[in-house]
Amino acid sequence: MRELIYLLHWADFIEIFSLFCGIYFIFRWLAASNTNLIEIAYGYILLISLSSFFDLYALKDFLFMSFPVGAVLMIIFHQHHLQRNFVTARNDTKNSQSYAIAENWLDSLMRALFRVATTQEGIRLCIIEKNSSLSGVLGADISLHLPCTYDLLMAIQTFHKNSSRYVWVKSSGILVAVDAYYSAFYEEYDGESGWGIDLETWKQEALLLTIKTDAVVMAVNGFTRRCTLIHEGKIIDDVGVAAALRFIKQKIEISPLKGREHEKRTQKVDLL
Repeated sequence: MRELIYLLHWADFIEIFSLFCGIYFIFRWLAASNTNLIEIAYGYILLISLSSFFDLYALKDFLFMSFPVGAVLMIIFHQHHLQRNFVTARNDTKNSQSYAIAENWLDSLMRALFRVATTQEGIRLCIIEKNSSLSGVLGADISLHLPCTYDLLMAIQTFHKNSSRYVWVKSSGILVAVDAYYSAFYEEYDGESGWGIDLETWKQEALLLTIKTDAVVMAVNGFTRRCTLIHEGKIIDDVGVAAALRFIKQKIEISPLKGREHEKRTQKVDLL
């Protein structure tokens, strides 16, 4: 082993290190894609290792030659899941202010949205960001990054005026902005979720956003006192306030912020 190391040139070490780093980051990316691609990659490497160990040269050559075709097919079959990691950066770090946020921040947000929507006799739009960062998709005239509270929302004048813009909140309870708008978009809506192009513009935009990310888009109607929820490319209309709160808490995994990791909820939510 020592003789083999001495035979390697310094350039060989650089190549080996670069390949190791590339494979490591590719595997991390596949693991975060919520698909079975990571298992397929492990199985492929295992097959190559076994074919080399048992001197199965024909099988090994076939695996190497078929790799580009297999990789392209896997990308095509899982393109919508993989696009989440291309379009938005994965936000794995927890917000350091989250432990100072009230446990009922979502209830306060819902109450403020309905208060203003009722006053305006219209709808108010809200985007709740989970793990996929929306900073490259959404923009705002004024960024807040403050704990979301009812009093804060009611004190911001732009929250009362810009009904066509979005209230942008993170799942940690941080209020990012109250006048958010789409600063960039990916493609024209093509109805891939089964909805026609005759939808309202905000619904088309929300469908695209939730297909590419894990965000939840909500619209509250001050006249009917009902909500519309859009998540994972699906629209749920005419939802009551209590059911909407349960649905959002389940999807963004809200639990009391007591400094310990919350348990993932798996029960289904009845929206009837």
